[in-house]
Amino acid sequence: MKFQCSKCGACCRRAGLLGLMPQREDGACINLDTDNTCKIYDTRPDFCRVEKMAEKNKDTMSKLLYFELSNTICNEWIKEDNLDKSFLIDIGKYERSDTP
Repeated sequence: MKFQCSKCGACCRRAGLLGLMPQREDGACINLDTDNTCKIYDTRPDFCRVEKMAEKNKDTMSKLLYFELSNTICNEWIKEDNLDKSFLIDIGKYERSDTP
């Protein structure tokens, strides 16, 4: 099971505001590029890695639940930011059979 990311950049726009990463003037992470890619993708911190965070939280929730909750937040931020609806994530696409 792999996390579904629509690459909308909504989480990166909040990482600065939440104090998780240094921020630009608009509050977004300084590493968010104009095309919604991460300038430090290969060396980004663990909290920017949903799969890594799901693993760290495996004692409190399943990977499936962590992904579903994360994507629910993603969808809320996409709506709040008035981003194109094509960025919305269909949480129902996760396979239930391979859940740890």
